[in-house]
Amino acid sequence: MSTRRTKLAVVCALLTIGVPASLGAESIYTSLKEEDCHNPPLAISAAYDADDLTVQECAAPKGWRLFVVSSEERSWVDISRGSFLWSTERAVVYENSFGLFPNVGSAVAEWMVAGDGRLSSLIFRISAQDPNLPVAGGNVRRVSRLLVIDLRDKEPTSCGLAKTNQEARNLAARGRLCREKLPQKKFRSPSPSVPGGKSLRRPA
Repeated sequence: MSTRRTKLAVVCALLTIGVPASLGAESIYTSLKEEDCHNPPLAISAAYDADDLTVQECAAPKGWRLFVVSSEERSWVDISRGSFLWSTERAVVYENSFGLFPNVGSAVAEWMVAGDGRLSSLIFRISAQDPNLPVAGGNVRRVSRLLVIDLRDKEPTSCGLAKTNQEARNLAARGRLCREKLPQKKFRSPSPSVPGGKSLRRPA
């Protein structure tokens, strides 16, 4: 074998060692910027208003809807598909606490697409106030994490937090191991006044 072919073989071998499964996936990015989102139909916003929450609907891949939901000091993402809606409120605000007053902390959401073309995961950044640094002179130090949601099963599940993009994608690649189901809400029967033919009903 020539020296050139030997070098090529070595390079190819190195490229196949330790390559995470997540590299086989592609990503779709959608904006979470306030100026790129809009007020949802009244039937949806009224349901959130009843719980003293505000909501904006942002772009999402075909078949899904994404809402950024805010209380006075915290925010999170709700997602819906078909006749169901799932909330990340519990995962963001209560279960994965790493700082004070967590909020959606990035301008984009990352939707990972599996090799079969179906969406496999949703990743978005959460920003919070560092609890280990007292507020002095009005200065606040922010810390952030990436929340990974697996979308492959019938019901989305939380995979937990990651510090870096690569860690988040590695978590996403193991998504089928995630078992923490997101709380679910159900849509009402079809309504022509709501895009997609659905309107929201809050649980009793």
